[in-house]
Amino acid sequence: MQEADSEGSRGSCVTASDLSCATLVHIIFENLEITTFTYTPRYEPVGILSFIGGYVGLWLGISLLTVYDFLETWIFR
Repeated sequence: MQEADSEGSRGSCVTASDLSCATLVHIIFENLEITTFTYTPRYEPVGILSFIGGYVGLWLGISLLTVYDFLETWIFR
């Protein structure tokens, strides 16, 4: 096989099946160990909705306490 200079002989490659344009690559692994990565989301959709609902309930409760405190202080003297 010939080595390709920067763009000279690459331009002559017309089809992918042209053997004069082929590159041979040898990949050698030291071992055949397979590493598998798994991803599990931190929250599932139901958990996210529960999380948001809890915060909405907390802020709604705080808001109602503030309104009641305001009414008690200024209106029901």
